[in-house]
Amino acid sequence: MNRSLKSEKKIVLPVLMILMICAMILGSLSVHASAETDTSRIAVNNILVEFNQPPILADGALLASFRPIANAIGAEVSWDSATRTSTIIWDYIVVELQVGNINMAVTIGEEEAHSVELPTFSRIINGELFVPTGAVARALRLFVYWDGEERVQHINYIMEWLDGVYIGEFVNNEPHGIGTFIWDNGDIYSGEWHNGQFHGMGTFIWDTGYMYTGEWHNGQFHGWGTLMSADGNMYTGEFVNGARHGWGTFTWGPGEWYGDTYEGYFVNGVRHGRGTYTAANGGIYTGEFADGLPHGRGTFTWGPGERYGDIHEGYFANGFMHGWGKLTFADGTVLEGEWAYDDFLGE
Repeated sequence: MNRSLKSEKKIVLPVLMILMICAMILGSLSVHASAETDTSRIAVNNILVEFNQPPILADGALLASFRPIANAIGAEVSWDSATRTSTIIWDYIVVELQVGNINMAVTIGEEEAHSVELPTFSRIINGELFVPTGAVARALRLFVYWDGEERVQHINYIMEWLDGVYIGEFVNNEPHGIGTFIWDNGDIYSGEWHNGQFHGMGTFIWDTGYMYTGEWHNGQFHGWGTLMSADGNMYTGEFVNGARHGWGTFTWGPGEWYGDTYEGYFVNGVRHGRGTYTAANGGIYTGEFADGLPHGRGTFTWGPGERYGDIHEGYFANGFMHGWGKLTFADGTVLEGEWAYDDFLGE
């Protein structure tokens, strides 16, 4: 009796082992049958992510281990071996994924968790949990788009505020690095950020039609840049604390001074210092300016018209010939002496 039991154990144990091995093989085949390795790559904020195993394509979705992506965005990842569930926490969003489950649980802030269907189920491959990266990234309010030419899935930070949406890099839950903010009213800023402020190179487009491209410092135009207004006026040059300040060129758009150009120094947004004003009609003034007008020593040359070719060299005050000056007419006649508000007083 004992010998027969012993012999039965010898037969049953190998059979069980064979069945277990077959189950493992079949289980492995069930994962790989609908999945294949893919040449696609994944980038977070335009930086390619390195994986221990390459992404795979299954049921039309790209799957990969999410942990390297979580590390790139600063999210927390934990694993519950008892329930075979991975939990991802990023800012105020919690995503839970269970092996073999076609749904994931998403909790946003104080809301109750809700179920979101995945394009395919999560699975273990060679000891790593592979998940549909695009679906999980979107659940975390990340911006996802596919570059078909390069075969790169791009994942960028995105955060919703009361007055708009931000897509880009974060540090300490503030825009920091490269990013784009789109306001509800249509304003858009795209460029560099530092501690939540525009800082570095960037472009701001207002819904009113204004656009600034250039350097920023603590949220203000600061450094070299170009500001275009909705009416076609354009300034390119130096800015300090949001105002034209330093050397620059201002060109007028359609209107009374259409085509006029000033190149020279500005102080607090106003022409001030040495510069050259060229009118569309050919008139040119080169010299000193104060409060936006020719003021100090300079030279004015008349363009085509009644006084074409006349030249005045001397002093100006508030845009008028004022003080000593020399007016040379096109025919060679010269008036040299004192002037008062464009009137010649004599030698």
